[in-house]
Amino acid sequence: MIDIPIEPEAEGVETEAAQPPAAAAPQPEVRPAESAAPADADVVTRLREELAAAEERTLRARADFDNFRRRTAAANEEAAREQKKALLLDLLEVQDNFTRALDHWTGDDTEFVAGIRAIRQQLEGLLTRHQAERVAALGQPFDPRVHEVLDARPDPTVPVDTVNRVYKEGYLFCGKLLRPALVGVAQAARAAGPSAGEE
Repeated sequence: MIDIPIEPEAEGVETEAAQPPAAAAPQPEVRPAESAAPADADVVTRLREELAAAEERTLRARADFDNFRRRTAAANEEAAREQKKALLLDLLEVQDNFTRALDHWTGDDTEFVAGIRAIRQQLEGLLTRHQAERVAALGQPFDPRVHEVLDARPDPTVPVDTVNRVYKEGYLFCGKLLRPALVGVAQAARAAGPSAGEE
């Protein structure tokens, strides 16, 4: 017999035929696209609802702020108007005093009187610039909305209920009554009747 030497195989080296088949690596499970879509749609819908609610809250907050700003501006204007009215009423008292002083002046100092008249005119111009206008009174029919009666006397020269005396000028402020004119009106003459002792 002929001996054929067989070369020993290197340790740890296996032939391709001797290697067992490699185990397949586990693959992640892939969901079908249609199964993931409902979850994404729910998230998108929820986000859209939250966005719409946030936009509505923003619009309401802006509307509330606009209303607050308008109310505050109106309140400030009204407060300023009331303060101005109070100041104008005080100035009207000064105007009345100038008028009374001129009406009762009996002296001969014409320069002094001219100065007082100029001051009164300046004050009248100031009142006009600040929207205080004089109420028409003398010779006008009595109007209870702008006139206040101090007395009533018979006066055949004018119709009954006509203003024939002005004791204090009335004024309007921004078209509304600031102070009524204090006036006297013409009254109808009483018919002569029997005296108290006659029957």
